[in-house]
Amino acid sequence: MSHNFCHGESPLIAPIVTSLCFAACGESIPIDFKEQPSAQYEATIQKLESEVASLCAKYMSLEKQLAAAHFGCHWIQGDDKKCRFWTGMPSWTHFEMLLHYLEAKASRLTAWRGEDSKEPGPVKPGPRPWRELSIDNQLFAVLVRLRHDCSSGDIAARMRMPESTFSRLFSTWILFLSAELSALRSFPGHRRS
Repeated sequence: MSHNFCHGESPLIAPIVTSLCFAACGESIPIDFKEQPSAQYEATIQKLESEVASLCAKYMSLEKQLAAAHFGCHWIQGDDKKCRFWTGMPSWTHFEMLLHYLEAKASRLTAWRGEDSKEPGPVKPGPRPWRELSIDNQLFAVLVRLRHDCSSGDIAARMRMPESTFSRLFSTWILFLSAELSALRSFPGHRRS
C-alpha cells in the first residue's frame, strides 16, 4: 500500500507533511507503509528537515539582501565619509552621539498635526504613524532631507512610507531638534565690553 503524503491520503499526518513537501521541494514524496515504515519515515523526515533548513538559510540571505537594499542609516554605519556626504555630520561617531543624546525623548514624540496642535516633545507617549521606522532611521531621513534638499516625496519613497507620513515625521523632528538643540551652542558667546 503506497501513500502519497503530499496529496493528503493520510488523514492524521498529511496536512503537516503536505505543507512541508510543497514548502520544501514543491513535489510529492511517496511512502510505502508495508516496507519498513520507520526507515522510510526517518529518511523522509531527514530529507524534509534538510530541505527546510536550506530554504530557511536562503530566506534569511534574501531578507538580508532586501534590508541592505533599503535606504537607511545602515548605509553610513561606521563610514565617516558616507556619513558626512549623506547627513552632513562630521563622522559616524558624531551621528551616534547625537542619536544617543536624542533617543530617549525621541521615542516618546507625538506627531505634530499643524498649528493648533501641541508642540511635539517628550510630553507623553502618543500616536506616531512612523513607529515602524527606527529612531536612527528617522534621524537619518531628516538629516538627509536637510543636507540634500530632497523633497518629502523622494525621502518617503526611499523610506517606503507615504509622503504625508514622512511630512509629519519631518515637521515633528524639526520642532523637536529646534527645542532640544537650542540649548547646545556651537560657538561660545562673545562678551561685550
